[in-house]
Amino acid sequence: MLFLDPHVRALQDDWSARAREAVSSLRMAAGTFDLDWQALANVEDHEQIIALITTHPDSPDHAAIRRLASWASKQGLQPSHSAGC
Repeated sequence: MLFLDPHVRALQDDWSARAREAVSSLRMAAGTFDLDWQALANVEDHEQIIALITTHPDSPDHAAIRRLASWASKQGLQPSHSAGC
């Protein structure tokens, strides 16, 4: 919920630290992924951040992330979207 629910995110005193901790925990639980990521902030509203996470195509990490996405969709977990976007 840390990544999917904006209300949970708003409750965090230091969201980026909590996000790093969550990713670290996921890596320990699932093994180490070779992920590239970048956070993009809106220059006019620093509360809005887009996190881009990628893997190398055709890598075992890419396949693992696709399995994780498939599992999340079966659980009904979808990214939150703001109204009007």
